[in-house]
Order: sequence, then C-alpha cells, then structure tokens
Amino acid sequence: MKKITFVVLFLSILNIIHGQEKGKFRVGLDGGIILGSGKGGGGGLSLEPKFNLKDDLNIGLRLQRAGMFKDLYYIDTQRDRYNAIEMWSTSVLATSDYYYSINKEERGSFAPFVGGGLGIYNVTNVFLTADQVDAGNSYNTKGNTVFGAMLRTGFEWGKFRMTAEYNFVPKTDLQNYYGDVTGKEKNSYFGLSIGFYLGGGKWRR
Repeated sequence: MKKITFVVLFLSILNIIHGQEKGKFRVGLDGGIILGSGKGGGGGLSLEPKFNLKDDLNIGLRLQRAGMFKDLYYIDTQRDRYNAIEMWSTSVLATSDYYYSINKEERGSFAPFVGGGLGIYNVTNVFLTADQVDAGNSYNTKGNTVFGAMLRTGFEWGKFRMTAEYNFVPKTDLQNYYGDVTGKEKNSYFGLSIGFYLGGGKWRR
C-alpha cells in the first residue's frame, strides 16, 4: 500500500507543470531518516553531483549509504533489550530531476521537482539477538548486489532542499550472526531528507 500511495503521488504532480541554469554543474548533500517495511528505522546520507541539461532538467549520480534496525522484537522492554534485523545499503544510481512551477508567471527561488533514478544497491541483512548487539559488530556477513530504482519528489528553496523518496529494492539474503543464509528479506524503503547544494547557477525568473 505504501508503494502504491507514493507512485500515485509521484504521477499526480507531473501535470502541475522552472528551473535552474542550463549548462551548470552542482553538488548536493542530503541526510535524513529511512523507514522500511517492518518496525524500526534508521538514517541515510547522500552525495549527488549533477549537470543541468536544461533550465528545468538535470542528470546526476547519487551515492548513498543507508542503515537501519528493522523488525524489532522486544524481549525485555524495561531494559530495552531486543532482537532485530539490521540492514545496511550502499547504492549508486543514475538520476534525473525535473523542476516545475505552479505559478509560471512568478518564478522565484522556490522550485518543486519530481525525479527518479536507476542503479545498483549492495544490501546486507543480518538477524541479531540482544546479546550479539551488546557484544558489538563482530559478525562476518556478505552483501548482495541487486538492480533497483527510486522515485522522489520535493522542493528546493534557495540552496535548501527537502526530498521524499521511495527506493524499490528487490529481496536479498537474510543472514545470521555467523553469515549463514536463513531466508530472504524485503529491502525497499521510504526516505525523508533535507540538505543543500552548491553550484547550479542562478534560478531563472
């Protein structure tokens, strides 16, 4: 249901149809929270260099590192002890964003956008018990590399940027503390981030 809602939101704003300066480079840095299919959550950090193909269209490369504790199973709520699935994801995506203006007659520094990306995700899912979490990350596991996609929407205001995105990532192996495969785990996740960018020229007015 979460995936369907995000896709409907993404498609519905395409027809509302400003932008940035053609031929300029820019680099964005974003950080925020991520939420998976189960309980719990985490955070992510992204670096994204871009090139402005047009005043309202750019292409780029998003480099992201994300991690979360998901599917928390409390075994002692008073001592805050739980078993959990820990996920780490490193992704490299080719991206593109389209900028539009709700009021085309008054184009200022506020610029909504829609975009997306395609690329690879290297994902590791590990089931940990409370004792193993307390002992630290001494386990030996391997990540799986899969092809995935991302849709996003948001706005920029001056050099400030806020983004809501959904990453469509296929299932990969679920491993235990010793690296043995015990099943498959869902990897798609929703992200909400804030950040800023450098460069890009002046906004068209």
